[in-house]
Order: sequence, then structure tokens, then C-alpha cells
Amino acid sequence: MATKINSRIRQQFAISIAKLALERGVTLKELADILNLSYSGVSRWTRGETFPTPEVIDKLQDYFKVPIAQLLGEITSLESGILKVVSQLDQDDKVKVLDFALQHVPLTTPNQNTDSDKSNT
Repeated sequence: MATKINSRIRQQFAISIAKLALERGVTLKELADILNLSYSGVSRWTRGETFPTPEVIDKLQDYFKVPIAQLLGEITSLESGILKVVSQLDQDDKVKVLDFALQHVPLTTPNQNTDSDKSNT
């Protein structure tokens, strides 16, 4: 039974596969051959027409050495690289990385107002 995947996810996946293949220097035909899949199936993914099975997703993750979140376009290769490096740190160093990041990224909520934002009526 096929799982219905929404078109946004299919399109993000299509972009990710095309980008990863380009970064790896393989054509879609070569990718299909490497994974022992049909070229037409791989081509249909990159056009956002279909979505691969979970087994094929596993093959793609193994081949490209990326997490599923990157295949689905939820994170970039840079973010994936950062996660990969941070995951290898011990707990103390992870805390230091988090502290560093928090010092450089302002944490505000989208609806947060300051006194200067309020108008006098």
C-alpha cells in the first residue's frame, strides 16, 4: 500500500536528491545504477511525481551519508554537518557550543513587543 506524501514534501525531496547527486558528482542514471533502481523511478522522484519507499530512503541515506531530515529538505548540508560534528562532542563541549550559539542568536518571540513599539493613543 502506497503512502500518500504531500506535494511540498515530494518537491523538497526532489530538490534534495538533485542537489546531493550534483554534490557527489553523479548523474541520476548513475545513482539509479549504484542503488540498483530504475532510472525512470529516480527521475520521477526528482520531478516530484513520486516518492520512494522507506527501504529506498534507507539506501539513499547510506549512499549520501545524510540524515532523513536533509533528504526531506528540512535541514541543509551545512546544518547536517554541524549536527554531525556536535554529536561527536562530549557533554561538556556540547554545553559550550550551545552557550556560544545562544550568545550569537537573539532569542525573541515573533509577537514580543517592547515599550517603544507601543503607540500612545
